[in-house]
Amino acid sequence: PLYYIAPRQSRMVSEGQPTFYDILEDDCKKYTREVKAPCSDSYTVMSVIAAALGRGESRIRQVNLSMDITAALNVARQLGAYAHYDKKRRTITVKAAQHDIAAEGLKVEASVLNAGESAMVADICLAIATLSREPVTVTGAKSLLKKRFAGSCTPLLRHGAEISFSQGRLPAVVSGRLRSGDYIIDGTLRPEAATGLLF
Repeated sequence: PLYYIAPRQSRMVSEGQPTFYDILEDDCKKYTREVKAPCSDSYTVMSVIAAALGRGESRIRQVNLSMDITAALNVARQLGAYAHYDKKRRTITVKAAQHDIAAEGLKVEASVLNAGESAMVADICLAIATLSREPVTVTGAKSLLKKRFAGSCTPLLRHGAEISFSQGRLPAVVSGRLRSGDYIIDGTLRPEAATGLLF
């Protein structure tokens, strides 16, 4: 027979519906536990940058700190936001400091966005730098400075951005504002390039 079961009691559709736990053999039940999985790196990076560009205070929970997330926190601070990781609670708190980006442009401390060693964060920075009214230098550290980025910026260049690389690599100076319209993005490129455009 087929059973429509709920994954756990809190997800029951109707009273008396069996749960996954109910149909397990007794020997299996003693090994069954719930696990809280950490938030994914890419979701956390996008959430941190979005919170820094937004308004008010945001909290991201179940975070295990990584190189990419650390780089995103540093970029949030370069955007003037308060960004803090509570190791005990595994929670990130971001308090945005940007005001009206549409009217005033993006405010970047010292006109530099440093992505550390994170290619994911660098791709996002190249796109959001176009929100500034002033030229912004996007740079990084160590191995990131050896990575080529010029190819992933084609949609930005086609729609009004001006980006001058150092032989196709960082640091890059970004200026110009993006025009509205239809954007065609090569799906074989790094997905973070598209993510940056969404911001």
